[in-house]
Amino acid sequence: MVDANQSVSTINWLVQFTNQHAIRLIIEPGSVPPAKKIAVANFNGLYLITPNEDELPVLCSEEATTTEEQVKELLGRGVQNILLHKGKAGSALYKKNKTLQLSAPEANVLDCTGTGDGSVFGFIFSKFNGNDNLNSLRTAHTVSVEILQLNGAIATHFTRDKLLQLVSKYYSE
Repeated sequence: MVDANQSVSTINWLVQFTNQHAIRLIIEPGSVPPAKKIAVANFNGLYLITPNEDELPVLCSEEATTTEEQVKELLGRGVQNILLHKGKAGSALYKKNKTLQLSAPEANVLDCTGTGDGSVFGFIFSKFNGNDNLNSLRTAHTVSVEILQLNGAIATHFTRDKLLQLVSKYYSE
């Protein structure tokens, strides 16, 4: 995983290297300025990019004006998966020919700091532990909701078992 605070040449090298070595690379834009900077990068073969609704448009051309067009453009540039953070509305995971959307649980928001990073962590943690995309989105949202309810972005109360209990709490189906 890499954030977008890298040069375009570094991003291009990482994408090429990870493609050659069958490593899944994830790019977290971080904020609008770095996302805009790497918009010209070669994303062909990139496993996952994780923008929010402000970062997605600057990753794309000006011709792509809707979320649908922006997603289509990034997928057309070779991105395999797009995890779009949509704030209170949850998130969406886009792949070619498939979209998975999940609403976010309610939260008493104290501080938004770190929720995007927490969400990406939850998604990666869940995928690493063999879960499907839906359960990985649930884990991502659980981490975000827990972080939203803290002052500051440091969630020290997570253990693997505690996180799995919290996922069940927020998504008891």
